[in-house]
Amino acid sequence: MMKMRLSVLCENTVCSPMPFIGEHGLSLLIENETTTLYDTGQGFGLINNMKVLGKNPDMIDRIIISHGHYDHTGGLMQMLKARGTGMEVYCHPDAFIQKIAYYQMPGNNLEVSIGFQSSRQEYENAGAHFNWISGYGGLSDTLAFISDVARPEGWKTWDVRLKRKIDGIIEDDPFNDDLSLLVETESGPVVLLGCAHAGIVEILEDISAKSGHTSFHAVIGGTHLESASAEYFERTVEVIERFNVAIIGTSHCTGFKRSSALASHFKDRFTQVAVGTVMEF
Repeated sequence: MMKMRLSVLCENTVCSPMPFIGEHGLSLLIENETTTLYDTGQGFGLINNMKVLGKNPDMIDRIIISHGHYDHTGGLMQMLKARGTGMEVYCHPDAFIQKIAYYQMPGNNLEVSIGFQSSRQEYENAGAHFNWISGYGGLSDTLAFISDVARPEGWKTWDVRLKRKIDGIIEDDPFNDDLSLLVETESGPVVLLGCAHAGIVEILEDISAKSGHTSFHAVIGGTHLESASAEYFERTVEVIERFNVAIIGTSHCTGFKRSSALASHFKDRFTQVAVGTVMEF
């Protein structure tokens, strides 16, 4: 097994004086036996930040989309256009269901589109070859995915703004398309999160149940803890401890307050994850 290198291409913050672009979004480059782009950010910084890190779009073997929100899919079209050939794109079948943010206000409810910025056909015309994946499975000897995460009956996201719209009907988004990755590395299993809309606690427990892993070397990515309750945050700390996570690197939708609390609790086990961060496992 060769080492896995993880490079942060898109994130809300920048950790270097080099000419990177920060944006509200996430994109991670995974290099081991193959090269995988996990999410594409909003599209402002992806190509620029790859160039700064000396990465070429043609080196990428596949793109995996964690869920159908604009801040994870917005750079897909730019990536397709930057390549000389077509691209295999993996995502859950529900990712293209219309995603909206719904704000209830007196006399004037506001509905904002937050999904893919182009149609499936437009992406395919630009060279995307979509592969629909769901549940738990492997894409290579070292890379597995998980979606349709097992959750308690009646589970709902705590971010009540996030909805989906089907045939004109607005409903709570169950986030079945929330897709996380498990990478087998020399250091041990590493979990990569897009936004963890299905819940970081539920994701880690379900990955453990399906993979057989009772510990994880690292958990990296967005956790969507910013709007979670204090009780859920405490459960998150407990589950990270229970799985003996050696490195916790939160980013994007975790929020400054919750990232600071995690850094205070885990101390040297916590690491900053920002544009330009490169880690090896």
